[in-house]
Amino acid sequence: MKILQILPAMNQGGVEYYVLENSQYIAQYAENFVISAGGRLVPELIQNDSQHYELPIEKKNLRSLMQIRKLRKLIENIHPDIIHVHSRLQAWLITFALKKLSYRPTVITTVHGFNSINRYSQQMLHADQVIAVSESLKKYLSQAYPQEPVDNVLVISQGIDSNKFNANAPINNSIRQQMIELGVNFEYDQIILLPGRITRIKGISLLIDLMKQLKDENHSNIKAVIVGGYDKRNEEFYQSMQNRITELQLEKQILWLGTCDDMASIYRLADLTLSITSKPESYGRTVIESLACKTPVVGFNYGGVGENLQRFYPEGKITPNNLSELHDAVLRELSIPKEEKQIHPISDTIEQSQAKLKSLYESFK
Repeated sequence: MKILQILPAMNQGGVEYYVLENSQYIAQYAENFVISAGGRLVPELIQNDSQHYELPIEKKNLRSLMQIRKLRKLIENIHPDIIHVHSRLQAWLITFALKKLSYRPTVITTVHGFNSINRYSQQMLHADQVIAVSESLKKYLSQAYPQEPVDNVLVISQGIDSNKFNANAPINNSIRQQMIELGVNFEYDQIILLPGRITRIKGISLLIDLMKQLKDENHSNIKAVIVGGYDKRNEEFYQSMQNRITELQLEKQILWLGTCDDMASIYRLADLTLSITSKPESYGRTVIESLACKTPVVGFNYGGVGENLQRFYPEGKITPNNLSELHDAVLRELSIPKEEKQIHPISDTIEQSQAKLKSLYESFK
């Protein structure tokens, strides 16, 4: 069996790591191919027995549309049994590419986010099988597109690697040292973690408001560590947040760690993780990664984050975009050692999700 996955790029983010992990498992029972615009995760993808083909299909522009012929030729050469699409633009490109193809592979799409409701997004529902990454996302699709057979959408969550994310995960000393060099004093400080790509919706501005309030209240031992990189599109936003931190003299309270591929160590070193995106996330994988490492989470009670908190740590749910409630929840959580928190065992594992995915693939043989 040959599986071809297609996505915008292989840099960083939930979709990228989803595809990377899918590929590691698929390569154990099928030939796995990936088409994207490339990125920092490609070497790891190839190292795990997948083949990667680079096409400039990341952006919604004429250049991407001009790749349809090359895409069709690649599909002809690979001759996949299944094409698994992970983004809206790529769903359209595949639709156009298949029109003149000599055969018809099975098309599966995974909807990863609460996309805008329009014809462009609706294309993700036009496949032999549609997957949603959470029940809340499936409900959203059902309400957004009542004319589509959303009842047939499968829910397959991303899940976590329980061998990597657990309460006994080893802590990388180089990461501990890196945090010390940033200004963390592990004997004195309490660490709030904000993980994820640096974008406008991740709640960085709200975090700055929170840390300003905590500093004014003399909670100088509470420090926030932001873990994640940014691309060129968000460079201006990143700089504006840096400037605001400087203006408010919060350089010692808010620390930027950058991209980190060993998040288990980061969760283990933190006292509390935040999930405070200004828009609902479809799954909120950082929530269950952190909880699996027995680090509590405070997050907004909507989308996949609210769904996962309800299942595994309901004490962490707060009203979205409410600074006062966020402030009180953070102080409440930090007042109790995390070892005393009642975090439910995480049942969403990548082993389970991959078994479901394999079963789905094989059903189309």
